[in-house]
Amino acid sequence: MTPPRVVILLENLPYPQDRRVRLEAETLRDNGYAVTVLAPSAPLQSELETVEGVLVRRYARGPEGGGRRGYVREYAHALWQLATLVRRLRREGRIDALHACSPPDLLFPFAWWLRRDGTQFVFDHHDLSPELFLAKGGTVRSPFYWALLQAERASFRVADAVLSTNEQMAAVARERGRVPADRVFVVRTGLDDARLEPAEPAWASRRSAQHVVAYLGYMDRQDGVEYVLEAARHVLRARGRPDVRFLLIGDGPHRRSLERTVRDWGLESVVEFAGYVSQERHLSSLLAAADVCVTPDPVNAFNVRCTMIKVLDYMAAGRPQVAFPLPETEALAGEAALIVRGNSGAALGEGIQRLLDEPELRQRMGEIARRRARDGLLWRHSVPNLLSAYRRALNSAQP
Repeated sequence: MTPPRVVILLENLPYPQDRRVRLEAETLRDNGYAVTVLAPSAPLQSELETVEGVLVRRYARGPEGGGRRGYVREYAHALWQLATLVRRLRREGRIDALHACSPPDLLFPFAWWLRRDGTQFVFDHHDLSPELFLAKGGTVRSPFYWALLQAERASFRVADAVLSTNEQMAAVARERGRVPADRVFVVRTGLDDARLEPAEPAWASRRSAQHVVAYLGYMDRQDGVEYVLEAARHVLRARGRPDVRFLLIGDGPHRRSLERTVRDWGLESVVEFAGYVSQERHLSSLLAAADVCVTPDPVNAFNVRCTMIKVLDYMAAGRPQVAFPLPETEALAGEAALIVRGNSGAALGEGIQRLLDEPELRQRMGEIARRRARDGLLWRHSVPNLLSAYRRALNSAQP
């Protein structure tokens, strides 16, 4: 029999860089599905490639959105490119399931288009796009906010199955999206077993510093990386600690602004931008060399429902972290995170200072982190729900 054909639409990150989508695709591959991922290309990536048994078709990414016109240009370019690729795949044969990843919540028209061919729609609800718009400076009175709410509702309405990253996101699907409970599946982003393998610390990353504080993640307005810079300034000047180095791992549209802030504040001697790290083992080595990690995502309407992947990465590396009081962060990390209040760089800095001053506390929190990661945060625990969601979606196509 021909294996069910799944096409995954991914707009906001390249593949296989998006770890959640990579794990989903490889899980479906291992369970008898023929998987194709459509995604933007990163530098040096080819248009057509098979990655670990997953066929990847890529399109040239347009400029990332900034402001209303920027987002309109970005999404218009992406939708046109994706439509071209979907049309090509449709000519090649039947698509059994279309799997659309948010953000953006603008991919539901593809489901309408393919439904006449019997294609089922799986909506992978990663983030709250309306709240993300607010976190980036938008307002509830904006027509863009209203449009994003309507797009989210349309995505929920047309979905045969909804994948939610946590229970809070599942509640949004059931309550705001009015999706029946039997079509909502919590598929948590988890850790690959290989991430728990001990890594040799990259001691060279310390250079002459006695301590290293690491940030890992995307760099956009909603990610709160500016609080890390405020914390660095606080530790350097208010606390008089030039022996602490802040290593920022990752990239994003806000990075240039952050680099300007480092220069303006005279923090070049204590803050370094490592850029995006593609090699998993190298990333693990950088985190293994850090004394403390930071999760600076502020408390707001967007972040309170998010599962931060950086939290999982820090725990896999056995690193203590300082974070603001986000429900999912506290639920995942437990006592492996030192929670500080107030969306404040100074508060973040004080938390960092405390952990640097208490090595025994750091060690205990690191042990808790690794144990919690091993016991409940692995991707394999999410596999049954992912497969159940696909059974639900594909069975709904039966007469």
